[in-house]
Amino acid sequence: MKLHSRLYINERAIKCNYKKSHTVYFLISGGEIVYVGRSVDVFKRLGDHSSGYEKKVFDSYFCIKTNEKNVSKIEKKYIIKFKPKYNNIPSYID
Repeated sequence: MKLHSRLYINERAIKCNYKKSHTVYFLISGGEIVYVGRSVDVFKRLGDHSSGYEKKVFDSYFCIKTNEKNVSKIEKKYIIKFKPKYNNIPSYID
């Protein structure tokens, strides 16, 4: 699914500009969401995705800051909605 603007995801989606906080993040390649993940340290996770065995091809990213209670629910919602190619979709469908 193409991402036409960051508002397409959610009005709270922004370029990650905060450090350690419960975050759902979106890796984008060519305007398409290719991965949805969650982390408390999003910049470390972005580094993990940029190299090594977790390497994913992406050219931008956006984040939704949330809280511990909702982070898993929000991540699952967007994985099911966008079906990113790097996520294991069947594990998110009940």
